[in-house]
Amino acid sequence: MSESFTNLQPEPIGPMCATLTREQAAEYLNIPQGTLDVWRTRKKGPCYVRMGRNIRYRVTTLDAYLLANEQGGSAA
Repeated sequence: MSESFTNLQPEPIGPMCATLTREQAAEYLNIPQGTLDVWRTRKKGPCYVRMGRNIRYRVTTLDAYLLANEQGGSAA
């Protein structure tokens, strides 16, 4: 009865997926907050949601960004 962790997906919360603050998103990606800020001003990096003056990142978007930027290794 072992379940594969590769099939686990974040569960949507309400009409939108779970969102993270820029601090939480930086921690999730294991990068400095400043890097996220620079990417955002240069229109690079993961997409974000602006809610008034607040910036939020969807967990599913961060995961997709990581997958899209995966390099090296072999898919065995």
